[in-house]
Amino acid sequence: MAKTEFDAVGYITSLLEKNKLYKEHEFHFSTAPSIGDMADMLYESRDYANHFVFVDTSTSNIQMQRGGGYFENKQFTFFALMRFEVGDETDRMAKRTICRELQRQILARVVSDGEKFEEEDLQFFDVQNIMTQELSDFMLNGLTGLWFIFNLPMPKDLHDDQSDWEE
Repeated sequence: MAKTEFDAVGYITSLLEKNKLYKEHEFHFSTAPSIGDMADMLYESRDYANHFVFVDTSTSNIQMQRGGGYFENKQFTFFALMRFEVGDETDRMAKRTICRELQRQILARVVSDGEKFEEEDLQFFDVQNIMTQELSDFMLNGLTGLWFIFNLPMPKDLHDDQSDWEE
């Protein structure tokens, strides 16, 4: 059984600190409490043109696997966003292309690391199903980019401990 809670922020920031494209385009890393709060957070940090946002409220579901054990499938959501000149389609597409490439590089490293995690405590790191989507042009005014989600199914102890209950 895995012993370590996965530190998604620590992991992704360690990747970003080493990524040349992230540094070259001066992305600003931040967290948002939820996707709904992200617009306010981006407005408050409008001094930065480019953002890499981690939504720090993870979504999860708990499922019973074939062997009878339970797993909590945690989902971690990230956004790569770049400010573009509104009305300039060429600029918007160029910025979206950069976000696509940054995402490709990060996901390539996540897949590579997922194979390494199989030998460590994070052997459940799921690299076979990574959901991504590009933002619509109207979602965040003046920003283009995409979001992606990766999953980490971890064993979940649902043993009914009688000492948790009063008689």
